[in-house]
This record gives sequence, structure tokens and C-alpha cells, in this order.
Amino acid sequence: MPNAEVRKFAVDRLKGVDVEELLCYLNTLVHDIRYEPTPDPSPLVEFLIEAALSDARLRNDLFWALTVASESAKYRVRYCDCSCSPLSLSLSLSLSLSRSRSRSHIG
Repeated sequence: MPNAEVRKFAVDRLKGVDVEELLCYLNTLVHDIRYEPTPDPSPLVEFLIEAALSDARLRNDLFWALTVASESAKYRVRYCDCSCSPLSLSLSLSLSLSRSRSRSHIG
């Protein structure tokens, strides 16, 4: 979206939805990151990462959605910029920790 106020309004509206509904929109929102103005982090990127840090399923789905989206050669730099940010790296670390904890509970 070209207008910063419209983007901020859209993110504010997303803050009111529950995780299950957010998961329904996640792929579209990750796709929209490519159109967010630089520099990072955009309100959308910040919102998605903050939301993901509080929910394991959303964290996992966002991690993989960013990973898949970054495979596009045309937009790789854009997604790497946001997915390699400190917030995203903490998201990745948190995902790894969640996996190792679940494996230790299984065995």
C-alpha cells in the first residue's frame, strides 16, 4: 500500500484478530511485505514478528512463509532484509528452542 497511514490503519486492524484468523491471512501478509517501503522494519513486519513471538504455531508458519518467499530471486533481497533482522533472528532462535524442547519431552 503506498500510503503510510493506510498501512498503519491496516496493521492496527490486524491487531484485533485472534491467532487463528491471522493464520488465514499469513501468506497474503508475507506476500505484501515485498511492497512495504524501506527501510525496515515496516509496521507490518514488526507486527508479524511480535505476534509470532507470542504464539508457537504462528512463529513456525511465519518462519517458513518467509523462507519460501525469500526463494523468489526477484524479491530475495527484500525478504532477506526483513527475515535476517534481529527480530527475525530471535524468531528463528525461538523456533529452534521450541523444537529442541519438544524433542526432549518425547524421548
